[in-house]
Amino acid sequence: MIKRIRNLIANSTIKQKLSALIIVFVLYPIVIVTFFGYFTYARDIRSGIIRTLTQNIERVNELTSERFGQTRQFAMMIPYDGTLNELFIDKKNGKISESDLYKDLTNYLYSKFYSKQEISAVSFFFTENPYLVYMVHSDNSYHRYMNDIHPVVTKVAEELKEQFGYYVSDDGELYVIRKMVDRFSFKQYGTFVIKIDKEYMLKYFREEFPPESGIILTYEGRPIFENGYIPEEDKSTVIEKINSDYSPDMNTGMGSLKPYEVLPSSIKLDNITLKYGVVMPYNLMMDRYYSALRLLVILTCLVAVSLITIAIPMSRAIWSPIEELVGLMKKLEEGNLGIQSQREKNDEFKFIFDSFNNMSNEIKYLFDVAYKEEIARKEAQLAALQARINPHFLYNTLEIMNWKARLAGNNELSEMIEALGTLLDAGMNRGGERTGLLKDELNLIDSYMFIINKRFGKRLKFIKSVDDSLLNAAMPRLLIQPLLENAVVHGMEPVGGGEIHLTIKRVDEHLEITVEDDGAGIPEKDLQEFRRFFSGEPANISNSTGIGIKNVHNRIQILYGKDYGISLEKGKERGTVATITIPYIV
Repeated sequence: MIKRIRNLIANSTIKQKLSALIIVFVLYPIVIVTFFGYFTYARDIRSGIIRTLTQNIERVNELTSERFGQTRQFAMMIPYDGTLNELFIDKKNGKISESDLYKDLTNYLYSKFYSKQEISAVSFFFTENPYLVYMVHSDNSYHRYMNDIHPVVTKVAEELKEQFGYYVSDDGELYVIRKMVDRFSFKQYGTFVIKIDKEYMLKYFREEFPPESGIILTYEGRPIFENGYIPEEDKSTVIEKINSDYSPDMNTGMGSLKPYEVLPSSIKLDNITLKYGVVMPYNLMMDRYYSALRLLVILTCLVAVSLITIAIPMSRAIWSPIEELVGLMKKLEEGNLGIQSQREKNDEFKFIFDSFNNMSNEIKYLFDVAYKEEIARKEAQLAALQARINPHFLYNTLEIMNWKARLAGNNELSEMIEALGTLLDAGMNRGGERTGLLKDELNLIDSYMFIINKRFGKRLKFIKSVDDSLLNAAMPRLLIQPLLENAVVHGMEPVGGGEIHLTIKRVDEHLEITVEDDGAGIPEKDLQEFRRFFSGEPANISNSTGIGIKNVHNRIQILYGKDYGISLEKGKERGTVATITIPYIV
């Protein structure tokens, strides 16, 4: 039987196969989906609804966390204007009366609270007298706060390890606690307590989920916010699932119907975690399934009639051009490059045949010109190689000049040429070495400063303080010279001379290299740009010396990590201090 079916399929025409395929596709949704879709399609609908709700949950978590983050940022930024700190100091020193203090504090709290729609009340108390509370509010909650909330808040604030935290009252109100620290003594002098407008803060829990669903938000197992309808007899079960490791099985169908599905989630807020669950009734999922199934059966019947009507002409219209295209491809495969289709019929296949003709021509063209292009490319590479300048020619020329200078008895010129040769040799780095020894770097510095001293004479004084026990320490090549160049160009030249101090010492397991000058000093704007760069922020540094320092800083961090690099500061009286910090390696 199987062999007969196999032979029948093998000997059938494309037209017959297409007709059979259309019939199969018509019968499949009617028979298979109708009888078996209950267990598969229904599961997909359920999974799709759960995925949609999961996406909504992620969006709600993100938006709600963002709102809590705004409140947190507001609370953390409060001390930066210094008002409360100044009032605390005036109170401490007895410079302000209690009535004026109360007036200034409440006015300050009101100014901070007035424009914040996510806050319904703000209170403040000094640590030395926690039961004297300064408060502004919009819901007439002062007496309730003092009797029920404040005694608990003071204890929670004492137990907080950080300066910021949250407190959830027994009736579900949310409070932000912010400790205030004196910026001079670094001791806590007071505490902010901010009551969050729960309706505003949890707005997205009402808007982002279907109205048919229910939501319960809990803290430590007790509900603090509800939306939608959830039967009282089911709330305890829902809360138990929210506070457990329960998660819905995405592969479960609807064969054994339950009254609802619970999707748990949570929002982490510093010292507390709010857990919640979205409750989706199963009857909502089944309604969608039956509606989709009825629509699918109707559409399938309509499509079946249309497909059967056009099956035969469609088979002929599809197979004929395909057969022609297959023949052309075989000829192209046999090596008949540039073969063209003579088909003139202007139908849907015209684009395919035109594309084939273009492809055939392109293959022939590429085959013809590829060899010529390869030869031209190699000739261009050869010309580029021949055009390169060998830097060793310049170094060898300096050696000849040095020899001539010594024969002529001009020792000063000879010494300058030798120093320049040393710098050039280090710049070429013929050995390709990334690091060297400190003593070699000092020889390079001596050569550089020798040339610079010939220019400045007695107007420039270079003082070097180096621990001899560090001479064999390993360090990147050409690390110190850019800092000396910066001191000369931006420090010495504008004022006509001065002193440059180079100090190299070991601090713990680090090597600290300091270049200090008493010259013109770095402008404050440039210093701020460098500091931004050193901290990893975008910075506008465009001059050549600045780029050199950037490169040195980047080299250090690539070799040793983010804990090392360069720092720039102004001198105590004038000038600039540049410090390199690298690990001490022998």
